Amino acid sequence: MEEKENVVVEQKVVEEVKPERARGLGIAGMVIGIVALVLFWTGPIALVSAVAGLILAIIHKAKGGRRISGIILNAITIFLAIVSTVVYFACIYVASTSVVKEVVTNPEIRHEVKKTLTDVEESEELEEAKSQIKEQIETRLTEEEQEQLKKVANEALDGVDNAIDEIKDIFN
Repeated sequence: MEEKENVVVEQKVVEEVKPERARGLGIAGMVIGIVALVLFWTGPIALVSAVAGLILAIIHKAKGGRRISGIILNAITIFLAIVSTVVYFACIYVASTSVVKEVVTNPEIRHEVKKTLTDVEESEELEEAKSQIKEQIETRLTEEEQEQLKKVANEALDGVDNAIDEIKDIFN
């Protein structure tokens, strides 16, 4: 008889806990929605938070204001986070293209870049650095390692030379 009473008592306790858990999900969804809405300008961070809040609000089984407000807040935040991310990347694109355009078209900047390139090409430090790299390769590595590293180093040095040539082509 006592076991039946314990089972009944445990069942009542479990039934009483479930609504508390459901309310917790609704509150969590709503709070995450509020925080994400405040942080919508962070883009991806707000987007992830709002999706989590939306899921919690949808899972919330009880009907009422917390569930609806959580769904609405998180849906609005998802929209605003997507818009802010698009605007952010659009601004970066516009800024970077305007800077490149300014560098390429401004005669003073073109002159400074040409002067710097000439200085780099005529620099003894660059040639000295190249020879030091080659010397280190020859003295510290096995023959097989030397061949592999020489190949990589020569490709890297050729890349530097090619980059300088490409920049020259742009400014000539």
